[in-house]
Amino acid sequence: MANFPGLILTDAGRDILAKALAGDTLTFTRVALGDGVEPGTPEALTALVNELQSVSIQSLGAIGDGTAKLRAILTNIGLEVGYFAREIGIYATDPDTLDELLYAYANAGVQADYVPAYGGSTVVEHVFDLFTVVDTAAEVVAVIDESIVYATKDDVVGTALDGLTVVPPGSSNDYLITNYSSFSAYSVATDVGTVSIADDTVTLVIDAGEPQGGVNLTVTRDGIPKTFRLAVGGAIVAQPEIIAPADEQTDIGSGVILATSEFVTYPNGADTHASSDWQVATDAGFTAV
Repeated sequence: MANFPGLILTDAGRDILAKALAGDTLTFTRVALGDGVEPGTPEALTALVNELQSVSIQSLGAIGDGTAKLRAILTNIGLEVGYFAREIGIYATDPDTLDELLYAYANAGVQADYVPAYGGSTVVEHVFDLFTVVDTAAEVVAVIDESIVYATKDDVVGTALDGLTVVPPGSSNDYLITNYSSFSAYSVATDVGTVSIADDTVTLVIDAGEPQGGVNLTVTRDGIPKTFRLAVGGAIVAQPEIIAPADEQTDIGSGVILATSEFVTYPNGADTHASSDWQVATDAGFTAV
């Protein structure tokens, strides 16, 4: 997150606070971020210089020293274009006009941080707290939209399934997505059998003639896939692949380092790796070991 200095009250914020001190309700509506350059008189702002992302307030708490703490979650889910988060602001409602105005403002300047667009290798999730002056206002509230469900990084990357990890041939098997969200888009795929999804239930069908082996069942949530290793008929250890030396490589000299792919089981965690035995031969048929 950008290195923001302390928030300052805008002129509009001071006016809203004065009305709250006179008995009106101080209502915070949202937090916003943008890439605007701080003007010479930021106190005169009624909105961010260039707002690019709006964030709902998750919670509001009174500190007891004339300040309040607002908690928000910044995520890049749904963000189409990345930007440098240079400015941040808290919005509040003017109790007389009901206009939403910039209450407090901060600008990180050259210490801005980049928020990448969604869909790349980086999933952004940042929980942050903002502290702002409320003085002795009798009633301070925030607009908290509890219908908005944020998919956190653990939810997106860590989609969880509940069901059998070893399935028999000729079976239909249901798996419950235990952290299912109706606000997310799901798709499923498998390299063995057929698979479908209906709401929070994934159904994997294995043909009767399917031999024992591994199944890679992939559940994709909002563009982020996670693959679950299952097994047909019984747990197995996947055959490793030789990584080094490269296949058909010759004249590699002495000091050869032998390396294989990682130890993998179906289902995941069915066994642990104790040791590996190697055989080296001078012929492809391994008659001269």
